[in-house]
Amino acid sequence: MLDEGSLLGRQVGGVWLVDSASLDLAVLKQRPAGRAWKASMCWSVLAVANSEDPNVEAYEKSRIFSRLDKVGLLGLAPRLRSRCTQYFYYGHPSVIKRLEAEESLVLSGVSAAGHHNVDIVVFDFVEAYVSSDVLDRLVEHYALAENMERPNIILRSVDENVWPFVKAQKFASWPIVAVDLLESNDGRTRRAARELIERES
Repeated sequence: MLDEGSLLGRQVGGVWLVDSASLDLAVLKQRPAGRAWKASMCWSVLAVANSEDPNVEAYEKSRIFSRLDKVGLLGLAPRLRSRCTQYFYYGHPSVIKRLEAEESLVLSGVSAAGHHNVDIVVFDFVEAYVSSDVLDRLVEHYALAENMERPNIILRSVDENVWPFVKAQKFASWPIVAVDLLESNDGRTRRAARELIERES
């Protein structure tokens, strides 16, 4: 991987020093073996990682514990992408605070980092989960424009049938926040996610 350039590093004597952010990114880009997991399975894994009891059969719960024990949340993160559909938007700076306060949003990623004592501070940016039946209304109400290149809003849409959050929940749990941070293009954010996983696991 070093030879082909998919990992960043340099050789010092007989030892390779590998950039940790580059390693995190390589882990995330690996194609996991087997079929992509259903959203319900993804949310069950995240619930177990947060010491919650998911509503699944005992054998399924045992498999989840085994997977987490074997490779940890960091190793399973690539298989959890199907938990939601991710949308990137630009919203006028004047709507950011109002959007962040929306009762229908559950803040995650950089918007919930401070809540979990993660050392990331981002201003004028919203990252949150929203139920799929609410998404269009929010986009229209706040005049959000899709923008992949320079978004200031990331909304992760979850089908209402598998919505994992309790009523009035404002912040996502630490495993959800960590997985969201791992999907960032920013190396410092991914390192913070890894530190959060190591601290809480």
